[in-house]
Amino acid sequence: MAEAIARSVRPLRRGAIDDPIAYLTRAVVNLCNSWRRRKALERRLLTGIRGPDHALSIDDQLASRFMLIAALRNLPVRQREVLVLRYYEDFSEARIADVLGISAGSVKTHASRGLAALRAALTESERST
Repeated sequence: MAEAIARSVRPLRRGAIDDPIAYLTRAVVNLCNSWRRRKALERRLLTGIRGPDHALSIDDQLASRFMLIAALRNLPVRQREVLVLRYYEDFSEARIADVLGISAGSVKTHASRGLAALRAALTESERST
């Protein structure tokens, strides 16, 4: 909630918002959805590797996170940029396209290919462990 309020301060001060309560409510909902989407992606990536009934210990969670970071580092720069902006910074496709100076279709392509490469890399590293 605090993050939503912090992100809303600038537009509120500029007077760019007609209904501040509705704006803040939507900001909170969007942040909650973003958090759930990130967690669901992490869960899908990890369950695809380990199976749905596997409970991860803290050590396993850390190892999985390190594997994910290592796999991200091996992606081409543009795919890595798109995935980080989309799933960690929760940018929309339009905003990513604007920030990176590419089309929205390119954002979708890079995200799709990047996720496929991450799945393949994580599956391969899981097999070798």
